[in-house]
Amino acid sequence: MSYARFAGARIFGVSVLDGGKNVEIQWNNGTHSRYHSMWLRQSCHCPSCRQSSNLPSVNFHDVDVEAVIVHAGTEGDKVLTVTWSDDPNHTGVFPPPFLKRYSYSDRDREERKEEMNMVFNTSAKTFDVRDTPNPVNVAYSEQRLQLHMDQTPYESPPGIQFLHCLRFDKEVQGGDSFFVDVFHVAETLRTTHPEEFHSLVRIPATFDNTFYTRDAQFHMVYQRPHIALNHDGKIVGVTWHPGMIGPLMTKEEDVEDYYRAYKCMATMVNTFPYQYNCRLEEGDLITFNNRRILHGRHHYDAKSGHRHLQGCYVKIDEFKSQVQVYTNTVGDGKLATRVGNLDWQ
Repeated sequence: MSYARFAGARIFGVSVLDGGKNVEIQWNNGTHSRYHSMWLRQSCHCPSCRQSSNLPSVNFHDVDVEAVIVHAGTEGDKVLTVTWSDDPNHTGVFPPPFLKRYSYSDRDREERKEEMNMVFNTSAKTFDVRDTPNPVNVAYSEQRLQLHMDQTPYESPPGIQFLHCLRFDKEVQGGDSFFVDVFHVAETLRTTHPEEFHSLVRIPATFDNTFYTRDAQFHMVYQRPHIALNHDGKIVGVTWHPGMIGPLMTKEEDVEDYYRAYKCMATMVNTFPYQYNCRLEEGDLITFNNRRILHGRHHYDAKSGHRHLQGCYVKIDEFKSQVQVYTNTVGDGKLATRVGNLDWQ
């Protein structure tokens, strides 16, 4: 079912190349894909190499990684069969939809990347968010909240955030929410200030959320660059929270470069023209990707009335999983768009 989009893939021809290191498949649509001997060995779909959960059970401790393919053929156009030099009694089998789905030819990789590319919109546990005496977090005050993502000192910050407006008196002055797509900001920074962009890719920032003056004490510090790229140079992660920046701990020669780049990014975040503003009303629920969408709040006068939001988080991996399941079972089978959770696809 996970290969539903490629159900029509059919093998037109098979060739063993490079002394058995690779197999090349010609597909019924005229394109070609090449697969390495060990890629196929790890991906074998025969009963002895595949668990009931459809995960591979090949133990590479028992595999000769220098083994080559001695034969490759087909059973009709529905199954590729392969045998290797180190175990001629073992026949590997591979469904064409699987091979087409995971083809790593330049053409197929580019098509997948294009399909998963983020689209930027250029049109304009639970926790309570309300003002409290002696707040331990600026969110629990009436002060303005700068644009930020939550829980940046975590190794894996929350994915999907829900904010439910329980009460927002009409008399309250201020308190409107605003949002910015930080991936869009980072891509713009790359175009307009490439040197500063690469400084934020290269130099690790410190994210700090340490409390010893409250009942639940904790000490959470994490270092990572503000911007993470995959092997293709695509942005796969941005971490941004001005209120949780700790002391910079880096090489002396990087200090000036970091602060120059940080200033540039901070200015762009706060002046970005594509910003969504809204004033929540009682009963409203706003949901967003905490790892991609920065959120903030204008200052409000707590004496003018009550403003009470309640929030919770959902793991983005589970959300993405369900999107892909529904796409494969009742949709068009396209790959889910990259969501910004350090997935290198």
